[in-house]
Amino acid sequence: MKKSLLLLVTALLCILPFWSRTAQADRHADYGELAVSVLVDGVWIEQGSLPYGRFVSEQSFQLSSIQADESALIRLLQQGGGKSHLDSVLLGTQSPIEVNEDTAASVRKLATADQDLINVEASGMILKFASGNPSHVLKVAARVEPEVISAIPFHYPTSNLYKDFDLGSEYYTYSINSSRGKLVMDGQLDEISKQAPFFQQYTVPDSGHPDGMTYGWVWNDDENLYVAIDFTPDNTFDGDADYTKVYAKTNSGVKEFKVSVPETTWGQPFFTYTDKVVYQHKVYEYQIPLTNLEIAADQTELQLGFAAYGTAAAGNATDNDQTFAGIDGRDISVSWTAYYYTNDPDRQTYTFDIYVLPSALARTPNLVSNRPFNKTPIPYGDENQVNWSWTGASTDTLDSAGVPLAGGDYTVFIYVNFTPVAGDWVDNGSFSLTLQSDVDASKFTVVDHYTGTQDQLQSAANAVGAGLPVTAYLWTDTNSNGIVDAGELGPALSLGTSATDGSVAAANVGDLIAGTYKFVITSTDNGIESTKDVAHAVTVTLTKGALPLSVTLNSISSSNPTAGVAKAGDTVTVTFTSNRELSALPNVYIGDFGTAIPATSVSGNVYSAARTFTASDSEGIVRIYFTASASGGTSKTVDTTTDNSGNSVNFDKTAPTGTLSINGGAAATDSVSVTLSVTGEDPDGKGALILTKAEKQPLLLASNSDSILRELAASMKLAAQLPPSVPGTGNVRMSFSNDEVSWSAWEPIAATKTWILPAGNGTKTVYMKLKDAAGNETATAITASIELQEAAPLAVTLNSITSSNPTAGVAKVGDTVTVTFTSNRELSVLPNVYIGDFGTQYPPRALAATCTAQRVRSRLATAKELCGFTSLQVLPAVQVKQ
Repeated sequence: MKKSLLLLVTALLCILPFWSRTAQADRHADYGELAVSVLVDGVWIEQGSLPYGRFVSEQSFQLSSIQADESALIRLLQQGGGKSHLDSVLLGTQSPIEVNEDTAASVRKLATADQDLINVEASGMILKFASGNPSHVLKVAARVEPEVISAIPFHYPTSNLYKDFDLGSEYYTYSINSSRGKLVMDGQLDEISKQAPFFQQYTVPDSGHPDGMTYGWVWNDDENLYVAIDFTPDNTFDGDADYTKVYAKTNSGVKEFKVSVPETTWGQPFFTYTDKVVYQHKVYEYQIPLTNLEIAADQTELQLGFAAYGTAAAGNATDNDQTFAGIDGRDISVSWTAYYYTNDPDRQTYTFDIYVLPSALARTPNLVSNRPFNKTPIPYGDENQVNWSWTGASTDTLDSAGVPLAGGDYTVFIYVNFTPVAGDWVDNGSFSLTLQSDVDASKFTVVDHYTGTQDQLQSAANAVGAGLPVTAYLWTDTNSNGIVDAGELGPALSLGTSATDGSVAAANVGDLIAGTYKFVITSTDNGIESTKDVAHAVTVTLTKGALPLSVTLNSISSSNPTAGVAKAGDTVTVTFTSNRELSALPNVYIGDFGTAIPATSVSGNVYSAARTFTASDSEGIVRIYFTASASGGTSKTVDTTTDNSGNSVNFDKTAPTGTLSINGGAAATDSVSVTLSVTGEDPDGKGALILTKAEKQPLLLASNSDSILRELAASMKLAAQLPPSVPGTGNVRMSFSNDEVSWSAWEPIAATKTWILPAGNGTKTVYMKLKDAAGNETATAITASIELQEAAPLAVTLNSITSSNPTAGVAKVGDTVTVTFTSNRELSVLPNVYIGDFGTQYPPRALAATCTAQRVRSRLATAKELCGFTSLQVLPAVQVKQ
């Protein structure tokens, strides 16, 4: 077997701006052709065709049938694919003098290959070249898109790529009124020519459009938010397909504002030139009314995000690697030339494998224990192919020995596999490369602190490899050439070590003055620091200025023994802390706004104010209002009812009300033990009527007359609403007395209560007091009365026991024994009397207050009174003789 080969191995250090990666084969695929014809004697003679993919490339063709002494007419007609565009067309060194009979814009665009494209029309492009051109070589720089293109827009901040904007997304922060002005919708961007961009992001489309910066500017006036987006990668005009969006995070959700050719509610699109690039591209201008952004009265910042699509697009999510910018197979690209031929048919089919090992091992890979770096064999292609190339993937993170890739020197081996016989080494390790960690500088942002405070750099996840030292260098770009030249980088500024998700926590970079700065970011892996170049630079803008004033309401407390409530006579005290020394002590309104309480300094930046409430104050949760000011023109208004811990004070001046009755309202009772029936409640009070004028100054309209309040509000052109009802403090308790001197202990209110009246017949009065949680008591005791008619104890006297026997004190069979007794009160019923044995009852006869009962006894008996009397007198027994 005769073998010849040429091998070239290169290591490509991946630059990670905002882009998505796709397979190399797809990147260089052709999607259509431009058929080339020459007009000869009125007939188009086809010369051949030139293939193109989605990225602009230059193809050349040797023409026939043209005469140097005549002007040449050449037609380009698209065959296959989606939309196509021309960048430049040259016949030799000459550009056309007419393009589809146009002698102006299109001619100028096609003179130079500079991404200033024109669309290829469906009917073709007819180009006229001047006579006297000796060259027959036609050079055409063009592109043809696939029929199906990515619909994925770019998102800024870039952490939102492939994700919808929602309340949890990352946003840029715009300080309202930090940049003021108006915008004329003309696509010229004159208004921001000297203004630093609000954001700028290097963008690498997967769609074949040119790499470039996307710039955004934001400013406002009293009515509108203005946004300008210079989307330099979008150098094709695609009508309805092109758009940008502005996202605003609000309290009610994320609001979306879209601008495209048909959608102009919020702005206008333009296809124009700017000072950012030399070619025509898309620019968008927005005018969004502030009323559509739900900006609160005290709001100082807006959270904004942006999207841009112009068929300049990110690749499909499956083609895009979102892992952090560490070391992986994407950093290794191998190209080699090899050609095998033999008369042995067993060796006509072959594949390649790539092996990568640390150079320190100094050995050839073991085909048994080491694995190929590529996960599947690289096919040989057609039998005439002699050139191969291969680039690793993000999932290739282990070398051929199974060890994670890290910064350092590696040796590359290429093995050819024959089928079915043994293979051979194409190269046995004579080529090496050095891997280094990479940085996605686009994921770094600045933390803009204020004068006298260190500013910081930080990054989102996936900015660098995990657990690596990260360094920033201030880049001056002294000669403004956009290249990191010697002497332009400042001292190394450590940003610490990256987290496991590839993010970098905020780290100090100096107390910088307001302005725009460029930092080059590096990471170090195994002692090897990544490249310091423009691709790893981030541009940030600092506004600086005085630290905005912030105020924390530490506490709202009341002198009332019960926490969180106050009644008339109680004092409510407010304490608050500011992050800066105040230029003056503010007047604090506590409750109603009729009286301003000057704050006093407690210590440092801690302040307090106190107010004693009166019966004229409105009821309800106590409102705190004041405006604090500090030097530099910064101020902060506090308007709240709760302190920093969520505590509040409810002012309640209304005492509870209730009712009281005795024994269900009975007029009289014969017992000193009675049952009290009780009702009680803490009624709603009347809150303050606070109206707001245009300048947001609270007003108290104090009157007990609803009609006066309405008239006053109307005269001030305010929307009037009667003072609201506010709940009391509740927790009603009750106490009772028989004389309004000695009172029972307070107890929670209940529907009934057992109570003892004082002895002695006559009218008895019970007094009740009610008290709420604030301590408000009923001013006048609630009373109920009843007549006590207590009866004397029942007494019974047994007057006589007699017999009908002639002999006194005795009775025989047939004799009648008669009993007489007297009670001190009328009996309610006549009792049954047992005389002698207890088998028979003898109803007595009522004789005035004397009852008698008779029975003929047959034996000796003892007389007992068993009639239910409360008092009983037993007389001597009557003997009965047989």
